[in-house]
Amino acid sequence: MPYWGVHLITHCIIDDGVYQLYEKALHYAKLDKNIKYQATIMDAMSCILFFNNQWDKDLKIKRESIALMEIIDDKSEGLATRLGVLASYLIERGIFTEARTVVGRIDAIATELKSDHLSLIKSHYDVSIELLSYNYDYCQVELDKSMALATKTNNIAMLLNAVFLQMELLLARKDTLNFKVKYDKYISLFNQPGLDRYKIFLGLYWARYLKETGETEKSIALLGKVSELSKQSNDLKFLSDAQNILAQLYLEQNPEKSLDILQAIEQYNPNPNPYLENKAKALHALNRNVEATTLMLEAKIAYNEAWSAENQALLEELKN
Repeated sequence: MPYWGVHLITHCIIDDGVYQLYEKALHYAKLDKNIKYQATIMDAMSCILFFNNQWDKDLKIKRESIALMEIIDDKSEGLATRLGVLASYLIERGIFTEARTVVGRIDAIATELKSDHLSLIKSHYDVSIELLSYNYDYCQVELDKSMALATKTNNIAMLLNAVFLQMELLLARKDTLNFKVKYDKYISLFNQPGLDRYKIFLGLYWARYLKETGETEKSIALLGKVSELSKQSNDLKFLSDAQNILAQLYLEQNPEKSLDILQAIEQYNPNPNPYLENKAKALHALNRNVEATTLMLEAKIAYNEAWSAENQALLEELKN
């Protein structure tokens, strides 16, 4: 099941020049043997890598950053926050077993510190995993609790991220009626200053809603705007997400255009899920079944625990 709502949206600066400055800073922090600075710098570097789709490198650096943090304090809010980011990386790559372990560690720290903020982070990733397991009723109950707690504690950032998860859940359920209700209820929250990246992500959700309601042309137009804004902000992850949705829209009527869109974003190293599946479907529609089968076999490995019965059914169809 393709899923866009795992990661917490942050104010991460996504720029190659900034990354190079962090590399220099890390070099001097290592020379100075300053573990705290090393961990902080590597954490920022992993954020840039994540939104530039450099998956393997960002996961490696994130794990190294957390290992350094554990040397300083294995029960701090800073460590728990970093564990949350690690959980998002793992969930995006379908590594659910390790993600559940990480979420359990966040829960333990949140309980010990009696931290509402960490409880909200734990809930976010807990719901993310259960959503991918189709446990929708549980997700709704937990989201209601999270929204109430975020509102009570005036935690706007976590409230916005809970709103995104709510939208993800409603789209997964194909409940477009309630999606529109929730969208109208919360959209004013995104009009606050400094939320440009949140607005790009919100645009992705509205484009998906338009896709579900059959408003194809409006969805295509909005995805074009989202893609352009993502390019301007060098946010390759959001760009890849938007183009994947666009390719899905063109799949039935113009599979060749769908394939062109997917081939164009290959340079950005998009998340294999749903990129490989989308590309295999486009190739299948063009009767290029050998290539499509090869891609789905690759996907079976790359999706890890996110490989679904639907994915397997497509693979079997291609083999026959």
